[in-house]
Amino acid sequence: MSMSPEIMKRYLRLPTAQEIWSALSKAFYDGSDELQVFTLNQKAFTAKQNSKSLSEYYGELTELFFELDHQDKVVMKDPEDIAAYRKSIERQWVHIFLAGLGGDFEQVRGEILRKDPLQDLEECYALIR
Repeated sequence: MSMSPEIMKRYLRLPTAQEIWSALSKAFYDGSDELQVFTLNQKAFTAKQNSKSLSEYYGELTELFFELDHQDKVVMKDPEDIAAYRKSIERQWVHIFLAGLGGDFEQVRGEILRKDPLQDLEECYALIR
C-alpha cells in the first residue's frame, strides 16, 4: 500500500517512523473494522457463479467466509453456545453458496435444502460437484 503525496506531506516531518505510523493511525483508523466486514459481507451476499467454474465460485466464497470468520469478534465460553453459533453461521454460508449458483443447479439446490439437518458447506459442495 502506498501513500498519496498530499497525505505524505502532512506527516513527513515527524522524527520517527513510529510517530508517523501513530499519527496516521489516529487520523485514518477509527478503531473498528466495520467497513471491512461490511464490504466482505456485501461481496459474499452478492456473489454469483455466472461464468465461473463451480470450484472457482466455491473458492472465492470460502475465502470471503474465512476472512469474515477471522474478523468475527463474538466471544463465547459455553461449548453448546459455540456449537449453536457455528451451526448458524454455517447455515448462512450454505444459503449464500446455494443462492449464487447458476440455474443449472436448481434441482440439486432444492434437494440440499430439503435435507434435515442441513448439510455443512463442504458437504454441499461435494454433493454438487
